[in-house]
Amino acid sequence: MNRYRQLRRKLVQPGSRTGDFLNELRWKYRGMFKVGEDQLKNEYFLVQKRVDEPVRRWVLYHPDIDQDVHALPHLWGQWLRYIRDYPPSQRELKIWENAIQNQRGRNSRWDQKDMELREEEVAMGMHKKTEEEASYFELMEQQQKEEEERIEAEEERQREELRKQQGNLEPVGEGEDFKPGVWRPHHPDFGKDSDEEEEEEEEMETWKPTARKR
Repeated sequence: MNRYRQLRRKLVQPGSRTGDFLNELRWKYRGMFKVGEDQLKNEYFLVQKRVDEPVRRWVLYHPDIDQDVHALPHLWGQWLRYIRDYPPSQRELKIWENAIQNQRGRNSRWDQKDMELREEEVAMGMHKKTEEEASYFELMEQQQKEEEERIEAEEERQREELRKQQGNLEPVGEGEDFKPGVWRPHHPDFGKDSDEEEEEEEEMETWKPTARKR
């Protein structure tokens, strides 16, 4: 079976005389035209089963690999998503593969330099030898806690300012000597002590009728 598949791949390889002839026959009778294949041996086709259907772009995965579209080569993936009009040539694929290899080499060199710099900083005492990076949820929780502490500190500062102005809250004087007081927001904690709050609660006790005399 594998030999048959290899022979079929060679016969329908685009660019050869036999492959172009067989592709034209298959396009005429089956509505499939092979445009190329990648280094993973996946095959790419133009497909039009009926005349009234649009021409679509297909990929037939090799049976020995996982059918994952994200694992396809980048240029072939662009062709499947209609980002590029023409399938990539062998020259383009080779240039792209060389660029990927060069980038991987640069990344490995940068990782090595970063590791050496990290070891120097650990030796200087700037970092611990093993530090666990905080997760996203831990960072969000810490940020929320800092924001709550900031809001609480701001409210405490406002209450302290109001306590300092407590002697000037009420209006004083009459006529030309009248001085208006400072507006006090309606908040149970502003300008009140615990004793005053208890007295207000006692004064605002619910009224109850006296017992009727028989």
